[in-house]
Amino acid sequence: SWLVSWAAAQGEGVGVGDAARKMLWRALREGDASVRLAAAQVLAQIGRPDDVEPLLAALTDPDRTVVDAAMEALAEISRRYDVRIEYRV
Repeated sequence: SWLVSWAAAQGEGVGVGDAARKMLWRALREGDASVRLAAAQVLAQIGRPDDVEPLLAALTDPDRTVVDAAMEALAEISRRYDVRIEYRV
């Protein structure tokens, strides 16, 4: 998968469970635009409340497609877990 390839390029493994989730967070912060976008899209599918902080940070990404994907992921988490997520500029 793209995450395994990206992690290997960083000299890391992906792991499972929380380790894989933390690698997604790292990809969202440190990857190129396509990696950051993919990480946000995956978090839209599997995201849970502890993913909110990394996704909020992605709202300042210089790439608008990443920002849009992070917003969608936050909306999905909000719907899935019935939580209110606020972001202030």
